[in-house]
Amino acid sequence: MLNYTSVSHLNVTAWVTPEPVSYTKRRSGQKKDLVQGQKWGKLWDCAWFHMLGKVPQSAAGKHVVLIIDVNGEACVFDKTGTPVLGLTSKKSRTNISLGMPAKYAALD
Repeated sequence: MLNYTSVSHLNVTAWVTPEPVSYTKRRSGQKKDLVQGQKWGKLWDCAWFHMLGKVPQSAAGKHVVLIIDVNGEACVFDKTGTPVLGLTSKKSRTNISLGMPAKYAALD
């Protein structure tokens, strides 16, 4: 089990829709400013998230990771709407209350 130390937080805004919408319509859903642990939608809802944060100077030269869980699969896009990375949930292998094991990917 890896241990992480929080060095910063993210400002998160979501635009929630009942069905998927294109990148050009990403801000057409219900806008929600979120805090950690807040539920963003109902089962099977879709959303476009905008996450903004800053790596502090105290973390310079250290291995920094971003841990997010939107409780589903996601795709990261650049500012032009080009997909750059796919994400999936990683459920706990030791705490059944967090769900059954799921896909896990690590970037080195």
